[in-house]
Amino acid sequence: MSIKEIFEELPKLTTEEKRQLREVLDSELSWTAEEEQAIEEGIGSRAEGPSTSWEELNRKIREKYGLK
Repeated sequence: MSIKEIFEELPKLTTEEKRQLREVLDSELSWTAEEEQAIEEGIGSRAEGPSTSWEELNRKIREKYGLK
């Protein structure tokens, strides 16, 4: 079944079928524990402030690749 066909069938689902579908999709598309931890660590590190400013990063990239 194509994604287009799935989208066409969605309005035909009952409320209970939609709930079941949502549960399946949530479990299939949710983050793993490791991914959640990495995200939390990334968010936490941003709270401490950026480690490199955009200007500095831009300068380093241009310098590394010989861009003007």
